[in-house]
Amino acid sequence: MKRFLIILLNFTLVFSSLAFAKKQVVEEDANEITDIRKVDKLPEFSKGLKGLNNYLKENVKYPEEAIEQGITGIVMVSFTIDKEGNIQNVKAVSTTPYEPFVEEAIRVVNAMPKWKPAIRKKQPVNVRYALPISFKLN
Repeated sequence: MKRFLIILLNFTLVFSSLAFAKKQVVEEDANEITDIRKVDKLPEFSKGLKGLNNYLKENVKYPEEAIEQGITGIVMVSFTIDKEGNIQNVKAVSTTPYEPFVEEAIRVVNAMPKWKPAIRKKQPVNVRYALPISFKLN
């Protein structure tokens, strides 16, 4: 009887370990970022490219000090668009050395509404996306 219980206990431990490992793989897959070059359909701002340009025009606030000093620049912002279209992990990856531009670019991207997610094999996937934000004086 004791031997049967040990075998049963080992059997239970093996299957619970397998179930845990499977759950862990599923959770990791849910957070996996797909190479944007491998998607069937690119992510899209909820109102399209024109809507994205309008959003940036309406929401980017040019720092007053930069206006007064005639400072211009471009900030390349990288972020994840998850399967639900949410913006996550916003980072400036290539920037002008003017810190207020970097802060403003990150603020504006973090405040964006949901995007339409990228699609691969008819399923939404997480992708990294890069967006240049220009600070130009007219």
